[in-house]
Amino acid sequence: MAKAPKEKTNDELMQDMCTRADCLEHLTAKAEMARRAAVQDRTRSYIMLASVIVATISAIASACSAYFSYVSAITKLPTSAGSASRAMQADPEGQGR
Repeated sequence: MAKAPKEKTNDELMQDMCTRADCLEHLTAKAEMARRAAVQDRTRSYIMLASVIVATISAIASACSAYFSYVSAITKLPTSAGSASRAMQADPEGQGR
């Protein structure tokens, strides 16, 4: 009993493609290979869409990081190390009065 085209492996389909072009086996194998290629293309398109979404999120995160870096450089916020050095300058003996 012959297998249905969906149940055949790619090697079996290639063997069917080697028959005459007007033969039913050749035509069904050709149609099945086209169907499998379309399914594979759909899967690839979903993967490409997912990668574009991930790249967009990455670009947004990078832009936010650059913006916060720019803002912190412009405003020159005091850091904890800077505050400690100013405290030492104000009270060099460290008595805390």
